[in-house]
Amino acid sequence: MEYIQKGTKSFHKANWALFLAGFITFANLYSTQPLLPTFAEVFKVSPAVASLSLSVTTFALALSLVIVGSLSEAWGRKSLMTISIFAASIFTLALAFSPNFESIIVLRVLQGIVFAGLPAIAMAYLGEEMEPSSLGVAMGLYISGN
Repeated sequence: MEYIQKGTKSFHKANWALFLAGFITFANLYSTQPLLPTFAEVFKVSPAVASLSLSVTTFALALSLVIVGSLSEAWGRKSLMTISIFAASIFTLALAFSPNFESIIVLRVLQGIVFAGLPAIAMAYLGEEMEPSSLGVAMGLYISGN
């Protein structure tokens, strides 16, 4: 097997992709936090109920990590990470058109499930694809994106 070596174009592309994917995942995960007061006001829900938009996503992500990690063995790590990021983007766009708080919660649960596709797999992917002497730099860049 040929590893991706530090300093090559493949190394830079893979690291930028994982850095940005990690950033996008966690930026989207916490994107509703500053909106909690607005949710409470607009949808006439209590602050505790408004906070479900963040907690259900985190809970779904946590539960899905175990499942997605196992699926990556069968479906392939790179393809599952790619599907995860694109699906999360589609759910993010759908959230902008949510007519009510209930649909926001459903979409946030679905986001949490697909968000798991990156953190569950990225480190294993890097461990398999990167040259061992380049692995520390690659993992550091991925973690800094998070």
